[in-house]
Order: sequence, then structure tokens, then C-alpha cells
Amino acid sequence: MKELYKSLAAVQADLKAPKSNRNTFGNYNYRSAEDILEAVKPLLKENGLTMILSDKIVHEQSQHKPEQITYKNSKGYDVQDVIGGDRFYVESTVTIFDGEGDSVTATGVARESQFKAGMDDSQITGAASSYARKYALNGMFNIDDTKDADTDEHTEQRNKDTAPEVIRNRAEESAEGPSPMGVDVVAEVKARKEVLNEDMIKLLDLTRPDQRLAFVKRVLQKETIDTLEDTDLVSDAIDNERIG
Repeated sequence: MKELYKSLAAVQADLKAPKSNRNTFGNYNYRSAEDILEAVKPLLKENGLTMILSDKIVHEQSQHKPEQITYKNSKGYDVQDVIGGDRFYVESTVTIFDGEGDSVTATGVARESQFKAGMDDSQITGAASSYARKYALNGMFNIDDTKDADTDEHTEQRNKDTAPEVIRNRAEESAEGPSPMGVDVVAEVKARKEVLNEDMIKLLDLTRPDQRLAFVKRVLQKETIDTLEDTDLVSDAIDNERIG
């Protein structure tokens, strides 16, 4: 194992994974799992190491049945969301082997979206796999991606969903009470906020209210959790922060 760690340390020291992708909405560059793989493969070969990437699906059962709700934003477009139901995560594992048969592993996890406009099930799983693999590679090679948020596609969707007029419209619709499908959106948001508050305390050790407020503001660019989409974004951020 000593030689394996020595070789891995050499790879970590020499690895320079460029941020070759551009997020035009956030105006920054970011690196993908593919960027890391392209940069690390020659270094692994140079140091006599072999790498294997594998994925598995982790199923987290829920007592609540999934329900898809649809409501219109202020521009008249239908907005869809899924509440309740089981959660599925992609757990990616990076394993590094040396010539002596020793190995070391690192894992990363990303949650599959329950619903994502314009994407079928395989694309949703593929996107989660890409994120999970990047997190696993980050852990294996000591890459700090704290500012590597999302691709354009994800950020564009988030910007649309969190635009002021959309938030106001959803708040107005939520205030009307149960949705046409019988889902009390206000109650659901309130219940989720309580769970998120507990998660921030237990998983992220954000014991002070000002710490939790700062975390929410960093994720949502505002201080309050108002919509179901807000709760999903904060939940994902908690998962990512814990993993990272």
C-alpha cells in the first residue's frame, strides 16, 4: 500500500484538470468528469496505476407516494414538479490499482431528479452519474470544486424557476390552498422546510440560525424558502455539501 499511496500522491501533485466548459449564465468556467479523466489518464499510466469507474443505484424508500403537480407561472407557462415518493441516487466509485494488486477507492453520490423537463429517464440517470463521477474523482485526486456549480442547462432552468415573477406567482397559487390534484403545496413546503432545517443541523453542523440562513442565501440567492423547487435546490445542496 505504501507504493500505491506514493504513486497516487505523485498523480495528485501533477494533475492539472482544466475547466474547459463555460457556464454563460453564471459567467464562469467549470470542469466536468470528462475533463478530469482526460487529464489524469496519462498520469496514471506514467505512474503504473490503473483506474476503474463504476456506478450503482441507491434506492431510498419513502412513506409518501409521488404526485406530479402542474401549475402556471406568471407568463402562462405550465410548471411541473413532483413531490413525495422514493429517491434514487447514483453512487459512483473510483478504484485505483497498482501493479502489486493493492487498491484504494473513493465514492461520490448524486440524486436523480424526479422530474426534469426535456429529459427522459436515461438522460436523468446519465446526468446524475456524471455529477457523481466528478465528485468521486474530486475526492480521489484532491480537486476542490466548491465553485463548480452547474452546466448552462441546469443553471438556465434554475434561473427560470427562481425568477421573481415565477416565485411571486407560485406563492400566490400556493396561498390558494390545495392544488387541483389535492396536494396542499403550502403544507408540503412547510413540512420540507422543517426537514431541511434538521438536515442542516445534523448533516452540516449548522447549529446557529444565522449559519443556516447564510447557507440558504448562498444556494437560492435569497433568504427564504418559498417554493417546492426551492426545497429541492436546498436539499441537493445539502447532499452535495455533505459529500464534498
